[in-house]
Amino acid sequence: MNDFIELLAANSGISKSRVKYIIKNGPFLYKDYFINKNDGSKRLISVPRSDLKSIQKSILKDILYKKISPNPYVHGGVIGRSIVTNAKNHVGKKCVVCLDIKNFFPSTHMSKLEKSLLNYFSANEAKILIRLTTKNYSLPQGAPTSPFLSNLALSSCDEDIKNFCLKSNLDYSRYFDDITISGNGACKFLSKITKIINQSGFSTNLKTKIQHEGKEQIVTGIVVNKKMTLRSSDIKLLKTVIESFKVNGFLAFETDNFVKELEIINGKIAFLNQVNFTLGGKLNVDFSKIRKDLGL
Repeated sequence: MNDFIELLAANSGISKSRVKYIIKNGPFLYKDYFINKNDGSKRLISVPRSDLKSIQKSILKDILYKKISPNPYVHGGVIGRSIVTNAKNHVGKKCVVCLDIKNFFPSTHMSKLEKSLLNYFSANEAKILIRLTTKNYSLPQGAPTSPFLSNLALSSCDEDIKNFCLKSNLDYSRYFDDITISGNGACKFLSKITKIINQSGFSTNLKTKIQHEGKEQIVTGIVVNKKMTLRSSDIKLLKTVIESFKVNGFLAFETDNFVKELEIINGKIAFLNQVNFTLGGKLNVDFSKIRKDLGL
C-alpha cells in the first residue's frame, strides 16, 4: 500500500502525508453546486477541491491511461474520440436505434467499480482508488476520473452488447450514456439490448429513438443519413448555448450528465471547425475560456 501511495505522491507532486490525508477524506473534499431542473428538483454537480483534483488528474494520466485500454467502440471520455468518431459508425444505415442509460454516473456504484478495478489492481490499490474517485458511493459529476471509470465499470456490458451485435450483423457504439446500434432490422433487437443493460445492473431511460432510412437520422447530435453533417439550426443553437454559459456559468447546464454535455459542445465545435474554420475557431476560443473560468 505504501508503494502505491508513494507513486501517487510522486506523480501528483503532493506530499505523501497530504496524499494520505486526501485518501482518508477524499469523499468529502468536493464543492457542491445545486442547480434547479425544469421539473423543480435539484441537479447536483460535485467538483473536487484543488489537491484532490490534482491527484485525480494524475491517476487518470499516469495510471489509468497507461494500464487500461478503452474498448474500441466506446467514444465518450476517451482521448482522440468524440461525438464525430461515435457517429461515424452509423452513417448510411437502414435503421439507427438510440437509447441511453439512466442516471449514468450515480448508477456506477463503487461495488461495480471495485469489481472492474480488481482486474488491474490489488485489493488495497483498488480501495485507495475508490476513496480518491467516488463520493456518496458512486462517481461524482465533476471529477476528471469519472468518465474513464464509468467506461471501465461498463466494460462487461459493452462486451455483451458488442458480441450480440456482431452475431446480428449490427454496429454498436457508446458515447457516455448514449448507446447506438444500427443496421438492417436494428429496431427488432431493442428489447434484447435493454435486457443486457438491465442484467448489468443499469437501466435505460424511456426515450428511445428508432430512426429509419429516408428520415433524418441523428447520432450524438450529428446527422448520419448519407454523410455526417450539422444542421444549421444546431449551429445557431450552439452559439446560443455558449452565450448562456458566458452569462449563467454552472446554471447553464441542462442535463444530469454535464461532463457529456461539455464534450458534445466541444465535439460540435471541432466538427464545425472542419467546415467553417472562422466560426469554429471563434467558438472554440470562447468555449475554452468558459471551461477555464468554471474550472472544468
